[in-house]
Amino acid sequence: MEVEALLLSIDPSKAQGPDQIPARLLKECAQEISESLCLLFNKSLQTGIFPQQWKLANIVPILKKCPASNVQNYRPISLLSNIGKIFERCVFNRVINHISNQLHNFQHGFLKGKSCTTHLLQVIDEIGRSLDCAEQTDIIYLDFAKAFDKVNHSLLLDKISGFGIDGNLLKWFGNYLSDRRQQVTIPGSTSGVLPVLSGVPQGSILGPLLFLMFINDLPDSVMENSDAKMVLFADDSKIYKTIRTTSDCMALQTSIDRTSIWSCENKMLLNSKKCTIVSVNRKTQATTFSYTLGGLPLGKTNCEKDLGVLIKSDLKWDAHVLSISKRANNALGYIRRGTTGFNDVDSRKVLYMALVRNHLVHASQVWAPQSVHLIKQLESLQRRATKYILCLPYDTTITYKDRLLKLDLLPMSYWHEYLDVLYLYKLASGMLSLKLHDFLKVKQPLRVTRRSNPSSGLMFDIPKVRTVTYQSSYFIRTARIWNELPSSIRLLETLCQFKNSLLKYYKDCLKTIYDTDNPRTWKTICPKCHNCSVLVKQSQCC
Repeated sequence: MEVEALLLSIDPSKAQGPDQIPARLLKECAQEISESLCLLFNKSLQTGIFPQQWKLANIVPILKKCPASNVQNYRPISLLSNIGKIFERCVFNRVINHISNQLHNFQHGFLKGKSCTTHLLQVIDEIGRSLDCAEQTDIIYLDFAKAFDKVNHSLLLDKISGFGIDGNLLKWFGNYLSDRRQQVTIPGSTSGVLPVLSGVPQGSILGPLLFLMFINDLPDSVMENSDAKMVLFADDSKIYKTIRTTSDCMALQTSIDRTSIWSCENKMLLNSKKCTIVSVNRKTQATTFSYTLGGLPLGKTNCEKDLGVLIKSDLKWDAHVLSISKRANNALGYIRRGTTGFNDVDSRKVLYMALVRNHLVHASQVWAPQSVHLIKQLESLQRRATKYILCLPYDTTITYKDRLLKLDLLPMSYWHEYLDVLYLYKLASGMLSLKLHDFLKVKQPLRVTRRSNPSSGLMFDIPKVRTVTYQSSYFIRTARIWNELPSSIRLLETLCQFKNSLLKYYKDCLKTIYDTDNPRTWKTICPKCHNCSVLVKQSQCC
């Protein structure tokens, strides 16, 4: 039974909602209560009424930044009834199957097989190609003010109807959105109850899906009769276009105007102060244009944070690497100060991997450093971390390589490569939304050799490029690594087998090849000639 399976999948540590029914209780009693809940859920759908008790949300304020006395420095976290969320999950599973093929391809938020990484890879690869052809690309970053809280319910219901949802289910959605209430809760006190007049329910299962349905027609409105492109991650959106002449700038301005018109028609305000322009180019004399939004000029910047990654006008990643290094270094300092006298190596390693290394791998497929000085910058942080984990003094004589082998860790350069190749495997296997053939061509050998035999596994053609920037981009650099992998790894059919074999391959590289003092061993293919594996003898290389 679907309801019982969902009850059994609940995380028992999940916070309880206003009904004060613990998640652990629901999980332990799943078999006994699932049938009754199923009848209740079906009755709700038949009558088109969502129970009023499940519409109340507890708002827990979480401090984002100081000072704590400013209420705007808190992030509101909504806690809803766990039973209500189980019901929402049942509805979600039905609705997503019905509308998934109607959602826009340029939407990457809250959808299976899509993520921040797919969003950024799609955009950065296209911009990188233009940069490689010495062309300019202007990117307009848009910011909707309180997008999820400003969704108009009557407009949303009209759009839900446009997806082919009608009858009792449409009536149910109308009741689900109406008469919602919230109360702020802090330890020892709860505020009075206030009505929620607009927006999709925060903290809910259906809220993100409803927002995707609401904003789904935006890209088509912007790109109509235009070769400008718009991509979205929920409400985070950007418009970009290759600029060759001033007429291209004017066409991009038209797309901005259409976005402004859509936002007015749909009662979604754009925050012009946070909307910015990044012009990506290699020209000494770039094409300039004064873009406006609602009659106000848009600000220009050389660096903009896009889904956690800093995008520069030259598509270089030094600013992003510096930023994440600072955050990771702060996290390492925090756990070092908090664990003095705590000498368990395994626990220290877990803390490092959870709180420090995670900063160094978010969307690393997009920005993973390929130059020596950036690799050194990230590697130096892990060097210090290995001394902390093993409780070693600063002037220890144990080499970095020996510390990695003892902790069963990979150098950061190898770890980024491992994540790159693993992601390419998922793309090739159709586990992610991006179509690999849009970025790489499968190698078709002119003659069959031991190396190019079809039975040796999938291989890719490496396109010729003009710039080091595009040569270091994800698809090109990873295709080179993929082609150098042993065929026994490329031919593996399951993700689990591939992960295990690939990890063993990189551990073998660490044992036999990696040299802390030789930058040419920091990658598994020679960075000088780009086509020979470092696993071959150095005398045969270059």
